[in-house]
Amino acid sequence: PKMSFGGGGFGGGAGGGAFGAQGAVNYNPNNDVLIAPGPDDTISSLAWSRPGQMHMLAAASWDGKCRVWAVDGATGQTRPGPVGGAGMNGSLPSALLDCSWEHTGARFFYAGVEGKAWATDLNTSQSAVVAVHDAPIKVCKWIQAGNGGTVLVTGGWDKVLKYWDTRAQQPVAAIQMKGKIYCGDWNERLGVVCTSDRSIYVFDMNNPQKEHKCIQSPLKYQTRAVACSPDKSNFALGSIEGRVAIHYVDDRQRGNDFAFKCHREGNEKTNPNDVKVYAINCLAWHMQEGTFASGGSDGTFNFWDKDARSRCKAFERMPSPITALGFSHDGTMFAYASGYDWSRGAEGVNQGHRPSVLIHGVKPEEVKKKPPTKR
Repeated sequence: PKMSFGGGGFGGGAGGGAFGAQGAVNYNPNNDVLIAPGPDDTISSLAWSRPGQMHMLAAASWDGKCRVWAVDGATGQTRPGPVGGAGMNGSLPSALLDCSWEHTGARFFYAGVEGKAWATDLNTSQSAVVAVHDAPIKVCKWIQAGNGGTVLVTGGWDKVLKYWDTRAQQPVAAIQMKGKIYCGDWNERLGVVCTSDRSIYVFDMNNPQKEHKCIQSPLKYQTRAVACSPDKSNFALGSIEGRVAIHYVDDRQRGNDFAFKCHREGNEKTNPNDVKVYAINCLAWHMQEGTFASGGSDGTFNFWDKDARSRCKAFERMPSPITALGFSHDGTMFAYASGYDWSRGAEGVNQGHRPSVLIHGVKPEEVKKKPPTKR
């Protein structure tokens, strides 16, 4: 039977106990659409198909598979598509770390610790290697540059960013970086790549083969996530220290930069020594409204209004960390993945907490910016 998007569970935010708590586990505390069957291991990346295409969702997983679902925009119900992989039955010998869609919707791309990126044709289910690095590939994105050209960009722990014409065996360009590439995001005009030494490389996509500038992260700890804003003037950064920064590209807008604490437990004013700090694992912008979402190792995800510097919406806590999230191209649906991220080491593993992917029907009031205050 068809299900409508759930609407319950909109409490004060981070409800629920710590990971590993005893008792019945609610895998869907926000009453969203839970995709079944789900992945066999933690999801590392979620990617929605591009504008002009039907709603397709890709999910790269540590189990070595990139799964695809067609999603009904009215109900959130899913229909499985081909499973990407280099081996038999879509299985890869090693974990996948990122995925992306071609702008036509004809192919989806995925890459991982084997140091290769693959493309799978949606119609034929045929797969082929389209990029190679000397170390695991952490970033794999299909981008449309400002000049109208299209290219696959990959970034690896070999400290190299590569641009690929997927018809060729050699990259169009390769850019050496100071550290391992941990995350990156692109739109038509802006590209941002973050590395292990806390460097942030900013690219003008009208000239993507040369960095526009390289700056030090405004956050003191390792960068885990980055997302370029829809208006291309700024980007959001998330660190392992429960902090998000908004950073503007134009130096003349430095006064608009700011950072804030989130995905934390406890009261820093009354009991600062007992505050638990969680990593920001993922960030994503709502393309129509210009608000954004964050997901953390605490199992919570929130929608934020950067202009009002406030939270639009807090959701109920999932039983496991949020490892990936993203809005559909039309902003009507929000996908998020929950699974163990090893942020607590082996002792944090709970066999009862299965990895899952859920789809939330976005309500306008959840992502709407607050009107500017009159002074």
